[in-house]
Amino acid sequence: MTNGADFSLGLIESVRKNSRSVVLYFGVGLLYLALAWASLYFVFPPVGVAAAWPPSGLALAFLLLIPRRNWPATILVLFIANVCANLLGRNPLPASLGFGLANCAEALLIASLLVSCLEFPLKFEQGMQVLEFLAIVGVGNALTATLGSAVAVFSFGSGFWRTWLTWWLADGIGIVVVVPLILTWAGWFRKPKRVEPSLPVASSKRAWLVVEGAVMCLCLAFMFWYLFLTPPIEGPENLSPRAYLLFPLLIWMGLRYQQRIVTLLLALTSIVAVIGTLNGLGLFSESPLEPLNQLFSVQVFLSVLLFTILLISSMYKELAQTSMQLVGSEVEYRNLFQNASIGIFHSLPGGGFLRVNNALAEMLGYSTPEELVSSVTSIEKQLYVDSPAYTDVLAKTLAREGWTYATNRYRR
Repeated sequence: MTNGADFSLGLIESVRKNSRSVVLYFGVGLLYLALAWASLYFVFPPVGVAAAWPPSGLALAFLLLIPRRNWPATILVLFIANVCANLLGRNPLPASLGFGLANCAEALLIASLLVSCLEFPLKFEQGMQVLEFLAIVGVGNALTATLGSAVAVFSFGSGFWRTWLTWWLADGIGIVVVVPLILTWAGWFRKPKRVEPSLPVASSKRAWLVVEGAVMCLCLAFMFWYLFLTPPIEGPENLSPRAYLLFPLLIWMGLRYQQRIVTLLLALTSIVAVIGTLNGLGLFSESPLEPLNQLFSVQVFLSVLLFTILLISSMYKELAQTSMQLVGSEVEYRNLFQNASIGIFHSLPGGGFLRVNNALAEMLGYSTPEELVSSVTSIEKQLYVDSPAYTDVLAKTLAREGWTYATNRYRR
């Protein structure tokens, strides 16, 4: 039997747990509603689709951060928030329900594919992981964009294929911008504090990093203004490849800074580019591009930019991490080699030593390994008492793989 005190404590704990869940779901729904409502200001009237849809990234990121058993309740909350946001944006109820269904199906499908195909946690620091993430997002978004485009066609009379492409790019940009941003920063906040002391950084190097960061921020701000916030230029010169001036700067910052900083810069770039274009400013608002082509141009540009920077940055960080692991293995091996209690050496056939450890130098009567290496130019003639024994050991070693055992006499 369970006594009354245990039952009361269990009931209180259950109420507390359920209360926290309710507060969490309410907070997520409210955040999604606010972001969706704000994103409706980026809707392009001719097609009724936003230039970018960050709520898709928010929904997907939240699903990836919680257990799968909580997905049904989360999807229900996100669906209600999405419908409310569309109603606040003065969309009719049928269109609001259709858009909510398409967005929630998108988040659920992509989250299921990511959990099934990728290893977690997602740090976006491996090139193959980033490629797989982008591929899954592209395929899942392409499937659910069909449903969203059908809703836009029946509700607003838009062209299906152009609406589908705009929806696919808008939701794809929202996912690729928001999901890495949230997951990298969530992983950083969850990271346990290191107990081992970090390596000291010279004050001159630290000062240089601060200066470099300040210069990069100024260059990035100027590039944002120059590309996305200046009045449009009239004439055919608007087709110049000025937009690609941003690529070297972001690539450099992607190589120099951690991935969470890179995702933050990419999010800021996307926001400025979309806001500038929708307000008739910047490179993509210049004639002779029509309004619909302006939207498509900025979406394609951001898609290429996000793909390029994320992939290059992740591949570089993967190479850097592999290099650090190799350096650590080399240091560990060198320590084992030098501190071993038995004599160890490396040599080429018929010559002297390449390197020896301390134990061998002491065994052969030399004060240091360097002295032994420089003094012995022929192992066979200077160290082996029986020269044929050296020839026999050498022949056996070269003739087969694995270990060769022999007993030899050396001169000290």
